Amino acid sequence: MFAHQKPYKLLALISRQKKVKRTIAELQQIWKTALDQAFVERHLAKNLALLGELEDEIKHLENQQAWR
Repeated sequence: MFAHQKPYKLLALISRQKKVKRTIAELQQIWKTALDQAFVERHLAKNLALLGELEDEIKHLENQQAWR
């Protein structure tokens, strides 16, 4: 494997991270006009937490790759 190539797991996490960021942006837009803002806030909080976990795992895998 070439040094510049990222392993499958890391690429999958980055793809999921992008999807979660898109979802967060959509939820933030919906929140402004939503009738049930509490519902949107719950989903927003859940996605923000997931984003944090994904970013931590991505950082961990990138650090592992750097040591190889």
